Amino acid sequence: MFQNLTQREKILALATFGTLGIAILFGGFFWFMGHYNANEATLRSIHGQIEREDARTRQAMAATRRKAWYTATSMNRDTAQAKNEYIAWLKKTLRDDIGVDLKGVDPERTTALSHEGVKVADQISFSIRPVMTLDQLTRFLEKFYSLDALHRISSFKLTPQTESVGRKKVRTGKLKTGFQLQVLCLTAAGQESQFGFHFRPPGVSLEQARETIVRRDIFGPANNSPVVKAKTRSSYETGKDISLRLTATDADKDDRLTLEMLSGDVENAEFVPAADGRSGSLKIPGQESGQYKFIFKVTDNGLPKRSTQETVTIRFKDKPVKIVKKEPEPELVDFAQETRITGNLKDRKGNWLVLIKSQLDGRSWRLGIGESFQLDDKTWKVQTINKASATFSVNGEALTFARGKPFDKPQARVPMPE
Repeated sequence: MFQNLTQREKILALATFGTLGIAILFGGFFWFMGHYNANEATLRSIHGQIEREDARTRQAMAATRRKAWYTATSMNRDTAQAKNEYIAWLKKTLRDDIGVDLKGVDPERTTALSHEGVKVADQISFSIRPVMTLDQLTRFLEKFYSLDALHRISSFKLTPQTESVGRKKVRTGKLKTGFQLQVLCLTAAGQESQFGFHFRPPGVSLEQARETIVRRDIFGPANNSPVVKAKTRSSYETGKDISLRLTATDADKDDRLTLEMLSGDVENAEFVPAADGRSGSLKIPGQESGQYKFIFKVTDNGLPKRSTQETVTIRFKDKPVKIVKKEPEPELVDFAQETRITGNLKDRKGNWLVLIKSQLDGRSWRLGIGESFQLDDKTWKVQTINKASATFSVNGEALTFARGKPFDKPQARVPMPE
């Protein structure tokens, strides 16, 4: 084929074939490199997928471990039983372990919690309102957070309690608290009690932390003022000796108190303090009617010392005289106004009889001549009887009454002969 070609044509043919070969070589090279890069991208994508799957696996394992821990620390999935168990734990912890007078636990509501349309837990809410000291509060918080349970304090309110002493208010050392608590019951939890406790690592002393909080009392001064009280009646009977008991208290329970009487309106009144200095008796001899004042002072040994004065007022009153009210005399009823002759008739022997009846009390009489009856504290004696009337002698007079007429309106009134 190349024999019939000129030299120039042969050169051109060789050049063309050479260029074509080079083109084929470059094409193959680029094809190979393209496939290589694509494979590299595929490999990187595969490695990325593997890493993501490994991460998901690790997350799933961690989630499984967390779920297992949550399930283990969850309350009973039976919410009624869980509610009873948690209330029992609260009462035992506060009443028995800490010594708080817990009036009651109020379960409020149970809320279902869902994820992607599937119920995962029930949330039970409780409220408690105990009155406690700061020391008792920190002990309760320690117990609360040492319990391995899915519970939390959602809100927390503290109100220091005070009491009036004269015109000022002093703190009692008590705190009125209000806790809102929430407890979770996972649907995956068991039906057995899940209560457990965890402990602090070595070196962490909750006792030291509690003491620090108690000593750093942010609810009152470093030393509270003591208080003195006397229980008195509204008044006492004149002339009778009396004895009153006074009691001093201090929110700082370890303070030593001294109770004394500064002055009094009764010269021979005597105050006898008790050995502990926290109480005493005020003895007052019988006094005349009037008001008597006594001033007392109680002092503690805190730093700095604090004291409080209190005025005790005693009233003596005369014994009231009991007035007996006389019952009013009953008004006399005039029976004569409602008494009438109801009939005049003869008996079998032909003797006249008069029939009389009182409309007020229903009494009736059947009388002959010479017979009598009592009416309005008077004696009425029959003198004469005829068909239409009858005559009676009353208090020295002869009174004649027609049948049917009242006895207070006689037809005739004639004095009786002496």
